[in-house]
This record gives sequence, structure tokens and C-alpha cells, in this order.
Amino acid sequence: MTQWRAALTTAVAMLAAGVAYVLLWATGPADCTEIRDWTADGVAVDVIADCQLRSGDLVTAVDGRALGTGPAADWTTGQTLDYTVVRDAGETTVPVRLHEPDLLARFAPAWSTLLFIASLLAVSTYVALRRRGPATNALLVLAAGLAGSTLPTLLGLPVVGMFQPLQRWLYLLEVIGVYLSAWTAGLAFALLFPRPMGRLAEWNRWARLSIFTAPVSIAAAVAAAAAIGSSNVLAWIGSLYPGVMAVIGLTQIALITISVSRIRNTADALERQQMRWLVGTGVLALSAGLAGWLVPDLLLGQSLPTQWIGLAALPFVFGLAVALLRHRLFDLDVVLNRGLVYGLLTASVVTLYLVVVTALTSVMRGSSTTPAAIVATAVIAVAVNPLRVVLQRGVDRMMYGERRDPYSALSRLGRRLDDAGDGDQLLPAVARDIADALRVPYVAIELEPPGPPVEAGHRPAWLTDDRLVERPLVDRAERIGRLRVAPRTPAEPLSRADQRLLDDLTRRVGAAARELSLRLDLQRSRERLVLAREEERRRLRRALHDELGPAIAGLGLRTEAARQLVDTDPRSAAEALVTVRDGTQGLVADIRRLAYDLRPPALDELGLAAALRQHADDVGQPKVTVTAADDFGDLPAAVEAAAYRIAVEALTNTIRHAHATACSIRLGTTDGWLEVRVADDGRGLPPDLHAGVGMTAMRERAAELGGSVRVESRAGGGTLVVASLPVGGGRTPTASAGDGA
Repeated sequence: MTQWRAALTTAVAMLAAGVAYVLLWATGPADCTEIRDWTADGVAVDVIADCQLRSGDLVTAVDGRALGTGPAADWTTGQTLDYTVVRDAGETTVPVRLHEPDLLARFAPAWSTLLFIASLLAVSTYVALRRRGPATNALLVLAAGLAGSTLPTLLGLPVVGMFQPLQRWLYLLEVIGVYLSAWTAGLAFALLFPRPMGRLAEWNRWARLSIFTAPVSIAAAVAAAAAIGSSNVLAWIGSLYPGVMAVIGLTQIALITISVSRIRNTADALERQQMRWLVGTGVLALSAGLAGWLVPDLLLGQSLPTQWIGLAALPFVFGLAVALLRHRLFDLDVVLNRGLVYGLLTASVVTLYLVVVTALTSVMRGSSTTPAAIVATAVIAVAVNPLRVVLQRGVDRMMYGERRDPYSALSRLGRRLDDAGDGDQLLPAVARDIADALRVPYVAIELEPPGPPVEAGHRPAWLTDDRLVERPLVDRAERIGRLRVAPRTPAEPLSRADQRLLDDLTRRVGAAARELSLRLDLQRSRERLVLAREEERRRLRRALHDELGPAIAGLGLRTEAARQLVDTDPRSAAEALVTVRDGTQGLVADIRRLAYDLRPPALDELGLAAALRQHADDVGQPKVTVTAADDFGDLPAAVEAAAYRIAVEALTNTIRHAHATACSIRLGTTDGWLEVRVADDGRGLPPDLHAGVGMTAMRERAAELGGSVRVESRAGGGTLVVASLPVGGGRTPTASAGDGA
């Protein structure tokens, strides 16, 4: 309630100041002038009625009194005053007769502008009364500020008004201060509607206030800087006015930028529709103003009657009312699309015309501007249609994605599928391409058998399964999976053009999904084979070690007992039995050695890290350290064996070839991958290295499991071997620079 009262009080004060200026202007004497510019010596004027003054004259004094000095003058209607004027580098005196002001004559030509201002004020007041809140409060201040500042702007300030302090300062307050405050409120409205932008709502009151009042603060700094370098009040006003107008221009640009960006960044569909109404009708109004007045005036020297210019802005008032009160009325995509295209086209045409005319005029010095204007018009006539086509494509892509240009979407997807080297990253990239092509918030690709979907984008809270558009992924009459696509918003189902593009994209994705599915099946089959082989080796080791070994040892013991029972030729029997016993013991040793070759027992007894430490202790030289970054838990037998064999082989190569004094083995897991890093401080890899049996064996062991081995020289000397082995759910790791050991 406090904010509402503050906004209402501010709006009433802005309007009251504007009405007060109208009353002062209408009740005092008037001359034939309207002040155009302020300088330290006087004011430049435009002549708006018959008199001996000329537009552009610099008035420095009236009846011998310097402008803006002394007490208020008591001049009356019908009195003739002597205006001291600087004209043609000389000073002269011009008699000017004061007359009764004609309020209707000043306001009548601006009837359309007054209609726009009144409509905006009426809509803003109605909305602020019905839906009180920070955004509607800011809108009310914006409308009241524009209304209050427009009235003095239409009337202008006559030279005689410079001698009425109240009238003079009310005019400056309205056309500078109130006008600036109005657009400051407009910026606050853009930040607050339809809801506070970003985390603005979480900020404290003073932080929000500093953002909302930033233009006013900057303008105050401009005013202070202008006062420092000004010799008198006229010079200060002359420096202040363009500075504040620049601040207002920047504020308007910020307002437009924020509003346009919120169309795409607002997640809620209804809020996005509200922003489309605002921006769409705003662009339509701007385009109408450019096309009806500015461009014809530049190209042809004439335009629609200026009295009608306010009508161009009325669509924005309508759009504002719909956005605030009836934003579900109907879709505004067509209006927004055409408004953006023709608004940008008009701005481009104006810019091109001015550039060509300026360039040709500077080349043809001394000539009239007519030839330059003719050439510029011809250039625009040739360029306007290609330019329109380019702009139309750009706006269509921004709003609808590539449904208007399916060839481009299919071509990009085709290039993506052709570059399918990284299978794990292919489908996520394809999903992102589809989301970008259709401008939808969420895409999912699901392969059979069911598993985690490959997703692109963020799934909004409103997106239920029944709203998803589903397409089967089929290749050679076999269903591979399905493609699920979200609509852009709850109120925007995919159009027929969207559906046709989706069908075309789905057909291309089916083949890629089939290839990836076969690749995954092959990988899973290979992993199953390797795992089965390792499990079989484990069972064989247990059979040899735990069953055959003790049995053979028992046979030796029984033979020894038989030796003691032999009565005949005890010497020969004893020797024979000793031989049997010795052979049996050798056989046991062989069996145990075989068991070790199949799978080192230390892996089962101690685990991977401890088994490597035991092996390092047996090596002796060079000094070997084994560190484990994580507790691995139960690793698959195949992964554990491969990691052990690779690390042992790398250490063997270090001992044989590196001439190293120290070696480190580091184990760690990341994103479902086991990484084994073996680094030494030896002489590094020779330049003409050819992979030998050991290095080839390491790479083959890793490849069997879908992993990889990288061998490289370390910066500063030594060799680094990095093995990456999948332990489940991981993606192919990216080789990092350096050894990190």
C-alpha cells in the first residue's frame, strides 16, 4: 500500500506540474517564438507566428534586460518589446508585439499525440487500480510522466517566458526532469513485468532502488558536471539538456533490450505471451512511424501529415492493455514476426540511405544533394528485396527455429551424423541440433531396450508425458527407439510445418540410432566375453590351487607312508618313493605357477592397490610408490586383472629401458572410469619408438574392455603411461595435457 501511495502521489505531481505550466502559458502574454537551444549568450529560437524575427536568431536581451535575470516582468498583451538579436554575425534590434496565447492553435495539430498520451494514461491508471503491484505502479508513473512532459513540450517556452521564473522552471522541470523520471519508471517496468527479472525479487529494497533510479543518478552527475563548466544559467541549461537526452536514449535502449531478451528467456508460457504482446505491438508501432513518416520524408521529401503521427503509437497501447489484462486473447506470432522484419528493414533502409547520401555529397562537393538522393534511392530500390529476404530468414530462425528452412536443418544434421567418430557424444549432439532447429525447450532420444534417455535442454515443470510429441525411430522396418519433443510452450503446440520438419529429422536420426545401437550391442558382447573369460580363469585357478594341489600333496604323503611299509629291498623302494615325492612337489609348484599366470592371487587376497604394492616391493629398484586416490570397492574381475597387467608391464618397461631412479603408480576413478597412471623420471621415449610386444599387449588388454592406453614423454623428462578402463556408466575420457603425476 505504501508503494501504491508513493506511485500515485508521484503520478499526480507530474501531471499537476504539466497542467500548471499549461495554465501559466495560457494566461500570460505570448510572442512569436519558441526556444530551440540555450547558449551562454542567449537562446536560439524558432518562429511560430508572423513577426520580424527569423528562425535561428539568437536572442540575447528583451527591452535591455538579459535573459533569465532580474525580477519577473509585468509585460502585457499588445505591448511591443525590443528584442536584441544576433543575426548574420551582427547584432540588431527587432520589435516584437506581444499577443494573447492561442492554446487551441498549439494543441490542435498534435491531436493524435494527445490521443496516444491520453490512451496510455487511461490504460495505465485502470490497470494500476485493478492490479496493484510494483510493475503497475511503475507503469502508472511512466504514463503520467509522459503525459505531464508532453504538454509543455507541445506548447514550448517563448522568450518572454524566460522572464517568468515559475513558468521557466516548470518548463525545464517537465521536459527534462519529469521526462527522465518517466523513462526511469519505464526501465523499472521492464525489469518487473511480468515478474521481477532474474533474482531481482531477492534483493533488498535499497539495492532494487539503486537499480531503478540509476538513470536519474547518472543524470544528476551530468547536471553537476555541466554546472562546473558553465559560466551562467543559460550555458548550464544548454549543456544539461543534451546530456540528459543522451541518458534517456540509453535508458530507452536498455528498456527495449531487456524486453526483447525476456521473450526468449522467460520460461513461463503465459509470461512469454505477455511479453510478445508488448514487444510485438511496440515493434509494429515503431515500424509504422518509420514507414509512414521518417523514410518517406528522407526519400521523397514528404510524408504522411505530421498531425497523424500519434496514431502510429496506438497499437502499443492496445498491446499493453492485452498483455496486462487479456494476454490469452490470441497468438501474436504473425504480428511480432512481421513487425520485427519490417521494423529492421525500415531501419536498414534509413541507415543505407543516409550513408549513401552522405558519402556521395562529400564526394560531389559544391553540388546539390539531388543527384546523391537519386543514386541513394536507386541503391535502396535494388537492395531492399534481398535485404528483406535476409531479415525474414533471420527473424524466422529466431522465432521458429528452422521450420521455414528444413534443408538447412537436415544439412546440419547430416554433417553431424557423418562426423560420428565419438558414439557416446553423437546422440546428445543430435538432440541439441533438433532442439535448436525447432526452438523447443526439451528433446529426448530413447533407445531400446529401455535405458536412460539422451536429453537436450531443460524439461519445464509444465511438461507432462502426454504433452510430448513422440516419433518412433525406425531403420529398415525395425523399431530402434523413440524421439520425444516438447512443444515450445503449453499454449504453442507444434505446427504442421514443425511436424513435417520433425518427421524429416526423425528419419535421419533412425539410421544413426541403429548404428549406435549395434555399436553398443557389440561393445556389450565384447565385455561379456571378456568377463566370462576372466570368471572362467578365476574358477580354474581355484580348482588348480584348492583342489588339485592338495590332492597331489596328499599323494606324496601316502607314498612316503608306503615307503616306510616296504619290507623288501627297502633301499630301492625308498629311492623310488623319494623320486615320486619330489616329482609330486614339483608338479604342485607348477600348478601354482599356472594359477598365478591365470590370475595373480594377490588381487583376490589383497586387492588391486595392495597387489601392486607387493609387486613393487619385490622389484626393489628403482624406487616405486603406489598411491590410490579412492576406495575402489569391488572392481570387475576383468578390469582388475587388466589394470594389474598393464601396470606391471609398464613397470617392467621402466626397469628394462628407462634407467629411472623413481617410478610412481597412481590409481583413481572418475565418472565410471578407472585410470592407471605410471610415471618415471627416466630418459623418456626415443624419437624412433616402435611399439613392442609389451606396449601392444597393454593396448590390446585395454581395447578388449573398451578402454585405451596412452604413452608419452613427460615434460621435464621421463615417460608417462595412462590407461583408462571402464568400470560401468562412464564415457570415453579426454586425454589431458601433462602427466599430472
